[in-house]
Amino acid sequence: MVQSKFSYRILTTLFVTFDFLILLFTGVVLYVVPPGRVANWINWELFGLEKGQWSAVHTLSALLFLIVSCIHIAYNWKPLMNYFYKKASGVHRVREMGLAMIICGIFVYSGISSSKPLSYVLEWGEKFKNSWVEEKLSEQSRGQPQHQSLVSTVEKLELDLAFVVEKLRLEGFQIQSEEDTLEEIANENGVSPKQLFALIEPPTAENQVQTSSTPGQSVEESLSGKGYGRKTMRDLSTELGKPLEAMLTKAEQQGVSTDGDALVKDLAEKLGITPLEFVNSLLSKESNSASQ
Repeated sequence: MVQSKFSYRILTTLFVTFDFLILLFTGVVLYVVPPGRVANWINWELFGLEKGQWSAVHTLSALLFLIVSCIHIAYNWKPLMNYFYKKASGVHRVREMGLAMIICGIFVYSGISSSKPLSYVLEWGEKFKNSWVEEKLSEQSRGQPQHQSLVSTVEKLELDLAFVVEKLRLEGFQIQSEEDTLEEIANENGVSPKQLFALIEPPTAENQVQTSSTPGQSVEESLSGKGYGRKTMRDLSTELGKPLEAMLTKAEQQGVSTDGDALVKDLAEKLGITPLEFVNSLLSKESNSASQ
């Protein structure tokens, strides 16, 4: 079999074709990918690639497309010029050239001014992106806590750093430095920043009642089924991620002397309030301020 002579013209044409398909696919992915802060927060991936990797592939493919397109134009310069100019008749194909320029101009103007109907394409893309975002996730990731250090995060949540570090290590986390960001710690341990934050953030009593109760149940009924009423102060400290000594101090400031083995329900009864109200008083900022 006789091989034909290697053709750089055909090579550039194939480059343009294959690279266009890559740009098309990565463009569709980036059209629906979640916003950057959310993608980083939940460790979003598609086919094993993160958003940053998809963006990198798209950018480098666009660069290759630009270079190869210039080479392709150079190889086909004469046929291209024949579309616009011939010695015998001068400039021709004016209508085709004018129509192409007008359509391109409309697309450029629509992108700049967000004018309809082409702006609907942009709006649909935003809807796709925002569909990844839950209300709770949006609130958590608004301040981009994944870029904050563990120390800073713990301080903002008003938790004890030593307690949180020990809690994470008991969960199997490797923590090189308390100054590492949540994103760095999460990546080192193979979880998302969202999952790490969920372990650090103490659950609120309100959330526990909402998730454990059914419509029509009172707070007391919810707590008796699954709640704080039958927990000891030591159990409560572990579940909420609060130092035991600090919680005992706050309880004493409210007028009850206690220890780690005391039941939350019994302490609440001494104060004449419900277990839920007692737990909320231990978590309230006012109680924190009083202890300081």
